Amino acid sequence: MVYTSETWDGDEWELYATQLLYLRHPNGTLQETPSEYRGDYGIDSFVRSAGLTYQCYAAQEPLGNTELHSKQRDKIRTDTGKLISNAEEIKALLAPNLLERWTLVVPRFTSTPLLTYCSERAAVIRSHGLDYISDSFEITVQQRSGFR
Repeated sequence: MVYTSETWDGDEWELYATQLLYLRHPNGTLQETPSEYRGDYGIDSFVRSAGLTYQCYAAQEPLGNTELHSKQRDKIRTDTGKLISNAEEIKALLAPNLLERWTLVVPRFTSTPLLTYCSERAAVIRSHGLDYISDSFEITVQQRSGFR
């Protein structure tokens, strides 16, 4: 069965989600990460002082729960892999703070197993011993309804 009330283009979702993040992090604490020159390192925006990073993602709907889970899981795997492959660049972006949380911001998510995957993936990232990753580093998923 397919559940969706609206379809988002990836760029439209990123713009909308970034507006929500600016409301959550007022007073200039949110920093967008442009992707036009050398990419965004799997981070659309961050709050340096809090060690928070955000990646916006809208899968091309309509999708059933299984397909949505797979696409979101793959996005998490791919973009959190950039935390390893772009370690020096990300460390410089967040300095002097440690990365505490990487959050995938999506229009909707429907899979509790995705949260389990986030915990497993965070453990993999922590296991690399990167000096800019907090010992309590976590990966989370935030959907549109969480911004109220």
